[in-house]
Amino acid sequence: MFDIKIAEKTLKACLATGADFAEIFYEDTYTSQISMYSGKVEKAS
Repeated sequence: MFDIKIAEKTLKACLATGADFAEIFYEDTYTSQISMYSGKVEKAS
């Protein structure tokens, strides 16, 4: 979960030490998987 207030505090702290640039990379991903054995679905998640 991305918290904008924490992101702002983090970026301000980075820039306060004299940095010219700071960024935060956030990625939200979803995965799915199906396992088959001998043509039959064994597990799906």
